[in-house]
Amino acid sequence: MEADGKNVRRLTNAPGYDGGAFFNADCSKIVWRASRPKPGAELEEYRSLLVQGLVKPSKLEIWVANSDGSDARQITYLGAASFAPFFFPDGKRVIFSSNYGDPSGREFDLWAVNIDGSGLERITFAPGFDGFPMFSPDGKRLAFSSNRAFPPGAHQTDVYVARWVDARAPGPKLAADRIRDDVVWLADPVREGRGIGTAGLDAAGVYLERRMRELGLLAVEPQAGYRIPFDVPVSVHLEKSSSVSIGGVALAADAFTAPGFSDSTTVKGRLVLAGYGISNPEIGRDDYAGVNVRGKIALVRRFVPESDPAFASTESQRRFGDLRYKAWVAREHGATGLVMVDWPDASPLPEEAPLPAPQAEGTGAGIPVVLVKRASVARAMPLLAADKEVTAALANPEAAVETGQPLFKTQITPTRARITGVGFFDRVHGQMGVAQSNGIELHPILKVEWR
Repeated sequence: MEADGKNVRRLTNAPGYDGGAFFNADCSKIVWRASRPKPGAELEEYRSLLVQGLVKPSKLEIWVANSDGSDARQITYLGAASFAPFFFPDGKRVIFSSNYGDPSGREFDLWAVNIDGSGLERITFAPGFDGFPMFSPDGKRLAFSSNRAFPPGAHQTDVYVARWVDARAPGPKLAADRIRDDVVWLADPVREGRGIGTAGLDAAGVYLERRMRELGLLAVEPQAGYRIPFDVPVSVHLEKSSSVSIGGVALAADAFTAPGFSDSTTVKGRLVLAGYGISNPEIGRDDYAGVNVRGKIALVRRFVPESDPAFASTESQRRFGDLRYKAWVAREHGATGLVMVDWPDASPLPEEAPLPAPQAEGTGAGIPVVLVKRASVARAMPLLAADKEVTAALANPEAAVETGQPLFKTQITPTRARITGVGFFDRVHGQMGVAQSNGIELHPILKVEWR
């Protein structure tokens, strides 16, 4: 807002606690502390406290943004209580207080970090609390609060002023900083995503060759250099000849799709419901317990059960809701094929998620896999959910799934192209690493185009 209190503008909108913001010297950027509760139990607790006018942030990270709130980015990932950030006078670094590294969470020291998240440095080492650092405008003095002069438990704090001497030796970069620099350069939007045929991909290849020379890595084929050509798929779409039938009813072309890792085969058999297709003893869930899918086609729900606290975290939702994971589990339990549908174990059913577009992917799942719309299994699902057999009563008894109708039929005619990868030889350990193709897996359910 303006100095007179006018033109109030909200700068942050993400769920969580934001506070303690400061401008840099020219007011072009801001820095602040923030908590970002994870979806699930953390977010629910945050919202329940918020309606009471309360917050309980135990972990705070440091964020920077432009002064209008744009380009907000987290610059610390310490998993600690980091707060009271303040810009260095040159605006290139931030000093802050944190209990990072103390298991008890009681020891707070001053730390500094570059605004790109690199170069984390501990500034103070005295026992007790050090916090609320601020530089003088000329950068020659640092003021901060500390209880270092008092015995533990005294609950007294003094203000200290120190002469600031930036005597950091340039020295070699840490491995983590070098790796981060490489990732930042390669991931820069200027690289155009390093897509096939882009100037960004060519520039990335030159960059990697230079880095390999700097690291002392020898080319696998010295005469050819570091570049090794290999085949790569670039797009995937369903062939018109692909077909799916369930209960003797052929599905419309827009009622199903197949992922890029679907296997190349035709299967037929009985359809068996296996919950969400999750089997993991660590979280105490096995949707295949008591369900025999061996030699049959498994039908599983997409995503994860929202009511199960084992899937409260984003990481678990991604891991166990992954399509490839569900296909792998079905194959390991002996299924000959897999059908997936967005049919949550809830009532009423929420809006249906769209079918994902096929994408070029790596190794096949070992079984054919399709995703279908809800309407495709609307007649079969109630019986399957009740652990009843899907019989001829579902559809045409002469053409029901269990009587031998093919679930998948398709074909493919691919073309190929060559691109360049990188190979190297580690002179220190005498080990060879080559980025190359071991042959192309073609999936009959899909048409793979190359360029």
